[in-house]
Amino acid sequence: MTKIISISNQKGGVGKTTTAVNLSAGLVLAGKKVLLIDTDPQANATINLLPPGYQPEFTIKDVFYGTKLNDAICTSVMDGLDIVPSLLSFAAIESEFLSKIGRELILRRSLDDQVKQEYDFIIFDTPPALGMISINTLVAADEVIVPVHEFYALEGVELLMNVVSQIKEELNPKLRVSAFLLTMHDERTNLAKDVKEKVNEIFGDMVLNTTIPRNVKLAEAPSHKQTIFDYADMSTGAKAYTDLTSELLDLWR
Repeated sequence: MTKIISISNQKGGVGKTTTAVNLSAGLVLAGKKVLLIDTDPQANATINLLPPGYQPEFTIKDVFYGTKLNDAICTSVMDGLDIVPSLLSFAAIESEFLSKIGRELILRRSLDDQVKQEYDFIIFDTPPALGMISINTLVAADEVIVPVHEFYALEGVELLMNVVSQIKEELNPKLRVSAFLLTMHDERTNLAKDVKEKVNEIFGDMVLNTTIPRNVKLAEAPSHKQTIFDYADMSTGAKAYTDLTSELLDLWR
């Protein structure tokens, strides 16, 4: 059965795209077939994973206008990892669909049985805002993983949890926040220790044991159009995402 995951936090700069890309890659290396759907108009996952010079015929924006999601799926630079690309003009969808009835259900309806049968995991990379696009991913998802790396990111989590609760009640009863992931973490700093203590105090068992370190290789990999496993498979970043993949697979079992 396909598991659908939204990587969400309305705060920008918390490592959503890095996690979406490298968790997807880690799952592929674990033998899973994965589809990454880039719903962030910044399109960083798309830039990271599409081959150089490749111009997709369709993007996630076309899916919102009625193109079959299956027609927008592209092969990424990593075998076994497919992607539905995004683009900057996708940001306009928020205002263009302001009065459209059923707008929160577009993504869920696009994930038909044909798409689900092809993949073990479908992962959404989401924009840094709880607008119509992010709500679409939550309505379509089974679970939410929340990356956190500073106190400012924690401030937005309460709103996210409230939105998840409303969506669960009204539109998607199976939705749940399954995990909080500490990202860009540096145990040597007091700030990082304070954030870790606070996150554990608030969310307890939902906080993953794996933490993603602040690692230059993770920052460099996208500019080389590679996942961390292809770019620097012996780095601390690669080890962290290997550990994250293993921990989540154990959790999902």
